[in-house]
Amino acid sequence: MCVRVCVCSYVDNGRDPDAFTERSLRACAAERAALNGKLMALGEFRAQLVRQLESTFGAAGDATAAAAGATAGATAATAATGVDGVAAKPQR
Repeated sequence: MCVRVCVCSYVDNGRDPDAFTERSLRACAAERAALNGKLMALGEFRAQLVRQLESTFGAAGDATAAAAGATAGATAATAATGVDGVAAKPQR
């Protein structure tokens, strides 16, 4: 079994390892929520950019929209499912 050094030092200082785990998981959940928010903002920015290109450049904007649609799948799927491919759960 592999135990991280920071967990050993946490226990050596008389603290509960379960508290360490809980704190670590909360920090990971907060980072995940922040990253998912950034991914959603990027997707919204991309959609707005495509709309502006379509309205400004007409037919050339349509080609840009097609290219953006072809590349948006990974970003949209990642934002919907979470960074690690697991469905994002609402925060309490």
